Amino acid sequence: MTVGVILFIGILNSFGSKTSGVIQTVSTICKLIPLVLLILFGCINGYLLTGPRITYTLGTQGHVPKFVGKLNKHDVPANATLIMASLSALYALSGQFNLLSDLSMFAIWSFYVLTFIGVIKLRKSHPNIHRPYKVPMYPFIPMIAILSGLFVVINQLFFAGINSTIMSLGGIIVTLIGLPVYNYYENKNKSKNIEIDKKIVA
Repeated sequence: MTVGVILFIGILNSFGSKTSGVIQTVSTICKLIPLVLLILFGCINGYLLTGPRITYTLGTQGHVPKFVGKLNKHDVPANATLIMASLSALYALSGQFNLLSDLSMFAIWSFYVLTFIGVIKLRKSHPNIHRPYKVPMYPFIPMIAILSGLFVVINQLFFAGINSTIMSLGGIIVTLIGLPVYNYYENKNKSKNIEIDKKIVA
């Protein structure tokens, strides 16, 4: 890739000053590539650490197959990580990265809003539960987060154009595909989940 960029700049340079602006643009892009890669790997690292642990927690609570909630000898959720890595690889094979990001963003922001609502709900329904971390300036911070998240969700669903609306609906459909699996294991492990809820409250 680097050799190709150098040859491209050399060809442009042979055409004289008319292409000086293009050369400068290409040079600037080349300088930004390391920064973009650094940001990209930082995001991947963050999702690699947090994403599988959500799936792992679902496994330990009986919402998905039990093997997903098992740790390896290094106390790492290897099964959950392998599942997420496999799904990510399958999605990547499509080559439609813009499509994938558009499909996921609506669902991600929807769950952000539900998480912020959950903070307020748990404060009311379980006021005495042990909380290692408490949201500062409650309830103002959660309310600002909910309103901001709703703005993104509603804007993407109704006001950002027909393509955005279609992508949002696609994100909803992809999310709902997992609902039957969740409900099946929820009903199958209903007694276990009740015991977990009791331990959390205690």
